[in-house]
Amino acid sequence: MLNKSKTFKFLIGTFVFAMAFVATSAFAIDFGTTTLKVGSKGEAVKTLQTLVGADVDGSFGPQTALKVKAWQAANGLEADGLFGNKSKTVAMGAYNSGNPNAAGSLCPNGMTLASNCSVAPGAATAVTLCPNGMTLTSNCMTAPGTAVPGALVGTAGEIATLTQLSQYSGEEVGAGQKDIKVLGFDMKSSKDGDIGINSVKVSFVITNASGSTRLTDYASTVTLWQGSTKVGSALAADFNKDSTGHYSKTISVSSSVVKADVTEKFYVTVDALSSLDSADIDSEVMTIGIDNVRYVDGSGVTTTEALAGDLPISGVSVAFVSFATAADTELKITTSSSSPKAQVVKASTTANTDGVVLLKGVLTLKGTSNVWLDELPITFTAANDSIDSMAGSVTLKLGDNTYTESLGANCVSTCASNTTAVVTFNNLDYTITAGATVNFTVSADMNDIENTGVTATDFDEGDTLLASLTSTNRAAMVVENSQGDSLTDATERTGSSVGEAMTFRSEGVNVAMGTVTYGNTEDSSGNITTVTYTIPVSVTSFGDTLYMGQSAQLATAATASNAFAVVFQNSTAPTVSDVAATASFTLATSDATIETNGFRLDDGVTKNFTITAVLTTPTTASNSYRVALKQLQTFTDANLGLGSTLNSLTPVESYQTGYKFITS
Repeated sequence: MLNKSKTFKFLIGTFVFAMAFVATSAFAIDFGTTTLKVGSKGEAVKTLQTLVGADVDGSFGPQTALKVKAWQAANGLEADGLFGNKSKTVAMGAYNSGNPNAAGSLCPNGMTLASNCSVAPGAATAVTLCPNGMTLTSNCMTAPGTAVPGALVGTAGEIATLTQLSQYSGEEVGAGQKDIKVLGFDMKSSKDGDIGINSVKVSFVITNASGSTRLTDYASTVTLWQGSTKVGSALAADFNKDSTGHYSKTISVSSSVVKADVTEKFYVTVDALSSLDSADIDSEVMTIGIDNVRYVDGSGVTTTEALAGDLPISGVSVAFVSFATAADTELKITTSSSSPKAQVVKASTTANTDGVVLLKGVLTLKGTSNVWLDELPITFTAANDSIDSMAGSVTLKLGDNTYTESLGANCVSTCASNTTAVVTFNNLDYTITAGATVNFTVSADMNDIENTGVTATDFDEGDTLLASLTSTNRAAMVVENSQGDSLTDATERTGSSVGEAMTFRSEGVNVAMGTVTYGNTEDSSGNITTVTYTIPVSVTSFGDTLYMGQSAQLATAATASNAFAVVFQNSTAPTVSDVAATASFTLATSDATIETNGFRLDDGVTKNFTITAVLTTPTTASNSYRVALKQLQTFTDANLGLGSTLNSLTPVESYQTGYKFITS
């Protein structure tokens, strides 16, 4: 238990209520003889404040006036805030039975006051609210959930410790943001009993070299929370400014109890104005604090505590900033790991081939703001012929939504005569939630392959098409944060997603390289004299039955009847194809059959092969080498004399082994 001094104490227990308002069966409330209004002071005002649930300080101010108006409206009176004879008569009539807890016929309709004039006498319960928003059990004088004598366990509870939460300091509050935590504290009740929290006094200190020092130019509302439960709030406009320019407000708290020997977390949050003046937020210095906490124990003793633990809390910095600064938004664009690698795609010579996937990407939204995406440009790049000749339309699948754009007029520059153009998917009206990841897919409906000799309409065997969301596309996106501000390129929108070229053929092969194994031999001195690369490869024919040779050669392009063209690359010059080394190659199969001179590749059937490369004399001694598969040559006849096609193997990284060191 901490030693502390109390600012003041006073009793509001059941006994006090009874003595204050009901001395005998006769009525004993004293509202004075004059009309009570803003500016009035004294005991009569305190009685009125107790009646309407205002802070009891004996001074009739704007807040008391608001409470009076609410009470008058609830009791069928003119809500003018002037507490005169009519208001006094109604107030005293509520107690004409001599028992403030009575549930008698107090309303003109014969119903009870405690039930808001809607329940017959005897049917009201202790939790029913009175017309002034207070509870029946408190004689219509205490807000719902406010601890009152008899509702708390123990009779001598007090604040044992109050500790500021250090993680809430220097918090940024962006324009338009709500319920941003700017201050927090742990409060523990003593072992002697529960305490009910009645109010917390919050203060702000604002200095500004060139901008405003008015709290209302920054915040609209200040809210108190016990854990995740809202227990009180006040408008920034209701904070009082003293002669030193400091703002403070005693915020009434409801439904807040700290059990004996239990620690509860409390937070102060603020709602920022939707628009903050940059001249203000560029230079303001603001701090927030807690001046005191008012609570009641189980015996009805109310204490205003200003010294327990870290009280008073002061100097906790808070900064009002632009929404973008506070939200820390970043929409990051990346290529999905499932985006298709460069490959040969089967296309028809008689019909369109729809839904060919060109690119898969990911949009990852960091920060605290949602974003709205309305336009997304995609760059399409063709090889050999125009984009229009190859595709009729393109589709964007964004999350669960699908958008399709035809080519032609939607291309910039025109797709009819260009091999590179941008298509913008617009009117997306798509919201990405803060912290979410959204997948997107770009696909194309391909035309049928036909060699017309005209660039605009020609779609030949071997033409390629790829799609990308480039940095230029990214900058042209229409994407805004939840405040309607465009995301800044390169900081709030980043990254790109680049696809790989799809090669279109009516017939051809797809080649996949499996997991490579390695071996080597050493001489008596430990020098590595040979390295063996064992490379599994699967080949799938499509469109027709094709044939491939029975050998692999050290070359950048397959010649004669060789199936594979293979090169070495050393780690010091990884892009250089080395065909000068001394090596041997064998090509074997586990399931392909030989027909005449070649391996038969049946349409739609995958065949498995193994290339074994043995490097004996590298071009550069004492270096690390890898094997790269460059091409696969196929034929249309078993004699390997007709229909030769050289199939380049891309992307190149998919057809490279690991590096292995060889001495000589």
